[in-house]
Amino acid sequence: MSPFHRYSVYKLLRTQTPYSIPDIQFFTLIQTMGLRMVVFNSLVKTIGALVSQPVATVGTLLYYGDVLPRDLYVRRMEIRRELHDQPGNFLFHFLSCFFKCFL
Repeated sequence: MSPFHRYSVYKLLRTQTPYSIPDIQFFTLIQTMGLRMVVFNSLVKTIGALVSQPVATVGTLLYYGDVLPRDLYVRRMEIRRELHDQPGNFLFHFLSCFFKCFL
């Protein structure tokens, strides 16, 4: 990244108002943090959930991917809703959307 580009990102961050458009804030987040860090953090969250509670995590993926039927027996299963509601867990959302589309 060139020094001029760093200065323009810094200037953009300094001149933003608190009521700026969310897309611009997301774009500057990607520029400053880097796409690799965002993907890496999401990967760590998903793998950490799979290691700590593998059955509940796979069940949650299948539940939100509409692979499991929505009946009383499935409601008794342990579905970790915080995985789906957690902001920044892009890999989990990608996998659940993948299951919705292709399974």
